[in-house]
Amino acid sequence: MKTSRNWQHVSAVLNNETIYKYYDAATSIRALNERTIQFSHASIFNDPFDCNVNLFDITEEDTRAYFTYISKKYTGNNYVERLRLKRNYEDKIRPNYKSFMRGLFEMENAERGITCFSKLSNNLLMWAHYASRHSGVCIGYDTLQLRNLIVEHHRESAFWQVNYVDKIQPKKYFLERDVAIDYWFTTKHKDWAYEQEVRLISRGFKFDTHNKRELFKIPSDVIKEVYFGYATTEDTKKKIFDISQSQKAQVRFYQIVPNYDSFELEARQLA
Repeated sequence: MKTSRNWQHVSAVLNNETIYKYYDAATSIRALNERTIQFSHASIFNDPFDCNVNLFDITEEDTRAYFTYISKKYTGNNYVERLRLKRNYEDKIRPNYKSFMRGLFEMENAERGITCFSKLSNNLLMWAHYASRHSGVCIGYDTLQLRNLIVEHHRESAFWQVNYVDKIQPKKYFLERDVAIDYWFTTKHKDWAYEQEVRLISRGFKFDTHNKRELFKIPSDVIKEVYFGYATTEDTKKKIFDISQSQKAQVRFYQIVPNYDSFELEARQLA
């Protein structure tokens, strides 16, 4: 997954020393105790437009050109086989070329997992939606360490910043492949802009029909910060403190407190 703009994504993300993930209480305890981050296949995301193949502009002309290229590449000078493939294209593929190409895109990305973060630890809506109405936890991860770790295990991995738009402008996959892939993975409607989302996308996961999630193990020193919501219970806090102590983790703890004069959430570091 190397594109001409990839380093721009990486460098922009690495400007944030810490990136954040919001959890409900039970999931945060499990993630901290097991020291894992979950990667998911895009097909189970909560936005039907996210990583959808309709973000590509698929034409019959492009499909024919692609099929011709593949035929030449794999048949060489075997013109009989090439003719057979051409007839197969005309009879079976051309009438349903969009479905055919969508199938190729989906197959190409069958092993690609995505885990999502935010640049913010104090976003009001994310605390409400992803942290069970402020009763959950927000965990801050060391951006550079996390990137280096995932690249060691899955070399085809990268950080991407999500771009927010108000209109879909499909990209031609064969004419501008890098731009099209970039657009595919990073484009969401502007209604989601409040999330300030950062994605870590990696290839090499073994998803199947029944399992679209996979846990990735991380060392405890990748976890730098833990924020408790204003409604997080004392029982949840104690469990997380105990986990941190047992792992001898160097974690900074914060309590989120509403500022009723400004509609803002403030973080107060705990001793």
